[in-house]
Amino acid sequence: MMERAYDIFFETIGNRNRMLILQFLDKNPMIVSEISKALKLDQTTVSHNLKRLNITGFVNFKKKGKNRIYYINSKIVRPLLNLAEDHMKCNCKKLCKCNKKELMEKLRR
Repeated sequence: MMERAYDIFFETIGNRNRMLILQFLDKNPMIVSEISKALKLDQTTVSHNLKRLNITGFVNFKKKGKNRIYYINSKIVRPLLNLAEDHMKCNCKKLCKCNKKELMEKLRR
């Protein structure tokens, strides 16, 4: 049973758009149109990703009129983003310097 929970967790944060949304919301709460404009993604894509992030507890929202103002669950997301950033600084520097073909070869080994 826990395997599925892990799958959902890592599938959620493993998506590039959702990670970008989390990084943006870590700076300021925003509505869908602001996130969409900042990330240059269509509003439907942002809305679908926010729904997933909300269901999984990574973001919450407050209603203000017709808008939903989304904000991160800072208790969970900030430590997660800090952990990912620390890991990348220490372990992924070499990978960032590779071109895509080299990167794929290194990851297959």
